[in-house]
Amino acid sequence: MPVDLVNVSATGVLMEMPSSLRPGSTCDLAATLAGIPFAALVRVTRCRAGGFAADDKGGRVLVYQAGGEFVGLAEEQVLNLSRAIEKIGGARLASQSSAFLKAVKPR
Repeated sequence: MPVDLVNVSATGVLMEMPSSLRPGSTCDLAATLAGIPFAALVRVTRCRAGGFAADDKGGRVLVYQAGGEFVGLAEEQVLNLSRAIEKIGGARLASQSSAFLKAVKPR
């Protein structure tokens, strides 16, 4: 499922997506953050309706915002994440990243 990353920190991520995720579930995140590849297991901590976005037919669709925490990052993952955060400089990520959730595992 493609997602937009709203922001990212050393410990977690805020994502926007077209469907909701159950808090407590985990998912595999694959992203390119400012040109730097990053993959991690994410545990969903919260999810709520986040507003509406335009669809490709000129209508509006409901989007959800989900917060998640990274689970068990290896040293290389932490290094890549730190590089990406430094490169982005705290800017909004949506225009500088592409991300996908894979293998959502229910709680």
